[in-house]
Amino acid sequence: MKLTRNKTTKNNSLSNSKIMVSIKKFLNTILKPVIWLGNKIVPKYFKNSFKELKLVTWPNRKESRQLTSAVIVFAVVLSLIVALIDLGLDKVFKKVILKQ
Repeated sequence: MKLTRNKTTKNNSLSNSKIMVSIKKFLNTILKPVIWLGNKIVPKYFKNSFKELKLVTWPNRKESRQLTSAVIVFAVVLSLIVALIDLGLDKVFKKVILKQ
């Protein structure tokens, strides 16, 4: 009984490998024009960008949280500074130009 199963398994694996080879050949014939068009149409810039993205070391969760917090704090502080300068200049121009 074991011998029959081994023979059947070998036959199945041979037929599966033949099917896989024929599928690969079929896909290669279909994909060759697509790949050729992609090489001609897609600019090198995008290809290089994707290659560069693969080389990036992305921050972990803790670093992301810290960097996001720093950006939020910086944005709030800068907006307060701009608001105070705007308020001050508003009062100065009202006194000087409008003489109120």
